Amino acid sequence: VLYLKAIRKMQHLEKDLDREVQQLKDLQTGSLTIGGSHYILSYKIPNLLTAFAETYPRIQLKLIEEGSDALLSLLEREDLDLTFSCDPTIIRRHSHHYRAFQDQILLAVPRSYPLPDPLLPSALTCQDVLEGRAGQPDCPSLPLARFQDLPFILLTPGNNLHQRCQILFREAGFTPHVKLMLSQLATAYRLAEHGLAATFLSDAMVSRDSEALLFFRLSDRDCIRTFHALLPDREFTPYAVRAFIQLLGK
Repeated sequence: VLYLKAIRKMQHLEKDLDREVQQLKDLQTGSLTIGGSHYILSYKIPNLLTAFAETYPRIQLKLIEEGSDALLSLLEREDLDLTFSCDPTIIRRHSHHYRAFQDQILLAVPRSYPLPDPLLPSALTCQDVLEGRAGQPDCPSLPLARFQDLPFILLTPGNNLHQRCQILFREAGFTPHVKLMLSQLATAYRLAEHGLAATFLSDAMVSRDSEALLFFRLSDRDCIRTFHALLPDREFTPYAVRAFIQLLGK
């Protein structure tokens, strides 16, 4: 096993050297392979990807869409130049990581579900969320335990939000009634809009078409996520990756 690891490391070093020599000839060439979940690629970094492509048109951009666990495996094998994580334990294991962005997890409840009257003053509309109301200090928040009678749509294992929800339910002290489990957050969002059950989603996903839902800010500490860009553990950071990290920081 040690021999195979050494051979693999030598191969990566040779590949990195070839890339560095090529990029010294012309810093506008190269490639960038980014891994992300459907949520990140569709809702958090499209503007960043467009800006990168316009600034560096000769760098080939490749996107790989997978769940969190699969992306980390690809990064470890150096099949990715960069991916994202909001898990502090995972972030600490990577020596090369850069703060990227934050989001807030909200509870989305179909308007068709009868809610106790005391909960309604804390409800947010889609317009409230779009105006940033959920992130303001004076926005009311509720503990998840107040919603234990609701049915839920949850994500399957392998997604960060699945793990985070397990923590939320455990700290709230109840086992949820799970109506459905699926792999895509966007699908859970649409099914909630059609009244199937409540679900958790990022404030970045809320649109003006979400009038069929009420949103609640939760007081649980795990509802604020800070994502970092993670790079493979290697000596050479390609020019394209460095350029993308610079855009992240703007």
